[in-house]
Amino acid sequence: MLFTALPLMLVLSLAGDIEGFKVDDLLTVYSGDLVVLKTGHYVLEIEGTPEEAEAYGDLIEESYDVFKKFLKASPKRSKSPVRVKLLISRESWTEALDADGQALPPGMDYVHYNPKREVIYVYRLHNDYWTRKMMLYGVFQQFHRRCKPKNDELASTWFAHGLADALSTHHWDGKQLQTNVRHDLLANNRAAAAISRGVLPLMEDGDLTLEDLRSTDARWAMVAYLLRGDGGDRRKRFEKLALGNRGSMLCGRDFANTLGGKAELAADLHRWLEAESCALDTLWGAWEEEPGLLKGMPQKGLVHTVAFTNVPCDRLAVRVQADQDTAGGVLLDWVSPEEYIAATIKGTLLVIEHFKGRRGTQLAEFLMPWPNDGYHEFVVEREGTKVSLTIGKEKPGSYDVTGAMMGLFVKEGEVEFKDLEMR
Repeated sequence: MLFTALPLMLVLSLAGDIEGFKVDDLLTVYSGDLVVLKTGHYVLEIEGTPEEAEAYGDLIEESYDVFKKFLKASPKRSKSPVRVKLLISRESWTEALDADGQALPPGMDYVHYNPKREVIYVYRLHNDYWTRKMMLYGVFQQFHRRCKPKNDELASTWFAHGLADALSTHHWDGKQLQTNVRHDLLANNRAAAAISRGVLPLMEDGDLTLEDLRSTDARWAMVAYLLRGDGGDRRKRFEKLALGNRGSMLCGRDFANTLGGKAELAADLHRWLEAESCALDTLWGAWEEEPGLLKGMPQKGLVHTVAFTNVPCDRLAVRVQADQDTAGGVLLDWVSPEEYIAATIKGTLLVIEHFKGRRGTQLAEFLMPWPNDGYHEFVVEREGTKVSLTIGKEKPGSYDVTGAMMGLFVKEGEVEFKDLEMR
């Protein structure tokens, strides 16, 4: 990858002629305004640092291989490079669009792909995950549209946007990109967001009209379910429609009819969305999510690090890091920030505490065997007003509860949690 940088206004003024702009001839200098990075398939222009440019460059290059594998095709090389512009704010984003002579379509926000100029415009959002998601959304739009001749006509269809949304919902560790994933943290959970914005009523009878599918949440829900939630005939029909060389332009009711019984589809989709939407609300502390792994870390001024389920939960299973210097575990009961019951383990010492007003009363104490793989296996199960706790083969008892939520809990240090399951 090759870095270069120019003052922001200069690069924007040259934007219309950048097809003839020889990136290889530029000096590797950072002015603090705009960094230009040439990757194998893209020219990335970013208001940020060279380190940030390299990180985003790695992301979009990895996405090229992921999208190529998914679509079983790759775009034909164009004479001019595909440019991805990451701006510092929405104001800067609209200025960049204006400078390139782009009129912002009504209702457009976050990301815009201009197929005539082969430019993707994105601006930074409230965290890195959502900035990456919007960038991947635009990159997939460009990739999909240029892959096959029929895709140019289908670019504005509900399933093309649904695919971009599903395949930009991701895990990224800096090297490996996973797309169309489920997130355990509520802030990134796509199903929880869709439900909160009222997607379920649109799905009630499975009779999705074109008007229904103008909802971004309905588009995402249909595509994500058909690709990930349904492994049978519906998925095969969808892939033939959306990914084949000869797709049709079926929308709404017509497409739903090709999937079989509408009532059965609606019921299956409802169940899948509700299961997908079970996530952890991170009230206190700092939390990081990687594929199959959550990290809970304390923050200054907060006594505990807490993440509780966003909906009532009857079973929670998770593997908790065993460490003599940290104390982490599960919430057996979450009533409110002023009352909760936690089971924490430090090394092999398990302590059950009932917290009221942040003050804990110890309910029980046990010694657990040291786990062979370095992680204690916690299982919490609720039945009525009782929860039972199992750790490995040990059963440290059952406890009376008054709340409906469970969760993860860190009392000391930074704790890793693996293989979380909630239902």
